[in-house]
Amino acid sequence: MCGLLIADDEEIVRSAVKRVITERVPALAPVFEASSGEEAVSLARQTRPCIVLMDVKMPGLGGLEATRAIRAESPCTRVVMLTAYDEFSFAQEALRLGAVDYLLKPVRPSLLLDVLQRVESQIQQEEKNRIQHEEASSLLKEALPLVEARLVRDLLEGPRDANAAADAHLSGVDRVLSRLGKTISWPAVMLVEVDRFDSVVQGMEPDRYERFCGLLDDIVRRAMPGPNNRLIGQTRPGMWAVIVSSDPKSADVEGIRALGHNIRYAMESSAPVTATIGIGHRYATLGRVPLSYAEAVRALLYKPHFGNNCVIHIVDLPDAEDVARPYPVELERRLIAEVRLGHAQDAEELLSKLADHLLAHTDQPAETIQIRLGELLALASRAAIEAGAASAETLDLSRQQALALRRLTMASEMRAWAFTSLAALLAQLNRGDRSAPLVSQALQYMRDNMQHPGLELEDVARAVHLSGSHLAHLLKAKMGTSFVKYLTQLRVEEAKNLLATTDMTVAAIALAVGYEDAAYFHRVFRRGTSLTPATYRQLLHTDGPITRRAAKDRLPMRPA
Repeated sequence: MCGLLIADDEEIVRSAVKRVITERVPALAPVFEASSGEEAVSLARQTRPCIVLMDVKMPGLGGLEATRAIRAESPCTRVVMLTAYDEFSFAQEALRLGAVDYLLKPVRPSLLLDVLQRVESQIQQEEKNRIQHEEASSLLKEALPLVEARLVRDLLEGPRDANAAADAHLSGVDRVLSRLGKTISWPAVMLVEVDRFDSVVQGMEPDRYERFCGLLDDIVRRAMPGPNNRLIGQTRPGMWAVIVSSDPKSADVEGIRALGHNIRYAMESSAPVTATIGIGHRYATLGRVPLSYAEAVRALLYKPHFGNNCVIHIVDLPDAEDVARPYPVELERRLIAEVRLGHAQDAEELLSKLADHLLAHTDQPAETIQIRLGELLALASRAAIEAGAASAETLDLSRQQALALRRLTMASEMRAWAFTSLAALLAQLNRGDRSAPLVSQALQYMRDNMQHPGLELEDVARAVHLSGSHLAHLLKAKMGTSFVKYLTQLRVEEAKNLLATTDMTVAAIALAVGYEDAAYFHRVFRRGTSLTPATYRQLLHTDGPITRRAAKDRLPMRPA
């Protein structure tokens, strides 16, 4: 124990209480005495007792004021109030100040001992809890790097079970990140590889090897800013995987590359080794971390080409995207497709890659980048209009954004402009009726290709950049029928036209409208018109043209 202080202006009370405590509760020793409130505050400051027995009424500084001063300096000190006055206001104020009990004088020794033993038990339990908490915190601190390394490995590898749902995997990752107090958005992977590591550690004693590896690990961690926005795990001796957050609207390739140089400089200045860092692209979700990891691995494979002690971004590779090489048209095509579909996340991810390509080197004229970004905006605007965005508003928005682009010269500003423009276009698209033009395109594609026997819903959906299920839903909502029934109607109507206007055989007409089996075509035609193809033609050609027209009017298309 750390002692007990008796504060009372009556010496006889102090002596009696001290005698009881010394004889019955020796574990509370040493016992200090104070005859006034001022002396109690001074002694408490010097001795830091665990328990104070405080008289309420004392000359000068009263017991309540002294309690307030002591608790302000030592909040853990327990105060038991003693008084000859049985007034509720005193007890209420004492408890408000943090007193643990309130006893009336003269205090029976048994009651005093019960209170002191209870308070002592509380102190011992809290001390036990404190020690357990410190031990648990120490163990957790030691385990954190292991937990973080396991999390990094899980992210790099992705779901181990190919049949496992990616959402479930990422949900578990998010829970661990939350417990670690970390937030990772738009992750990019950096691989830190110590140059000639095996040669450096060859012949080291085990304890020296452990200290050396610990030093390198500490260097990597200290070189990375924002501990809550990155994950670090050692993948093998001499190599670390670092998953960093990035802001795609303001950060660029050079910004992430600078983080790699931080590690390289720290390694070179703090240890007798150098390191080479490989960096992959950043992606919109944690589920794409394996892709960035694969790119970082690929970047490190070019170490013989670039040399040791350097930073290699995936865009630096001879066959990687680079402004000095052909423009990545495929990325642009995919971006436009995602804009047409209104897929914001995928569109942002593709835009980030295109921006990386355009802004990878700062020695380009600003005008060159502006022209390319302006072309990209024009294509995206056209795609948004085709997908249902209001044309006048979208074109006006595109014009305003193009004017704003001309005033920008810095790469970070142009990057932010690109994402702002994309968000504005997608917002414009969400305000329009996107389904109408898509359904029209799908129906036209069906009319143009119904002669192909193998035409399926997925073929049409792919042509208008929709999923098959989504297109089926739109057709049902807009046309009131299914894909198969509408395609059958188109084919039967075209067959009726060919029967009326040509001398083609029924078998040839069946092939012309997409049926390889003439017998099956007969059944479909009869189900739709209540007539066989031959009967239908005969009826049309037995009367004059006027009569044929009337006959066609009398033979409405029956639902397939």
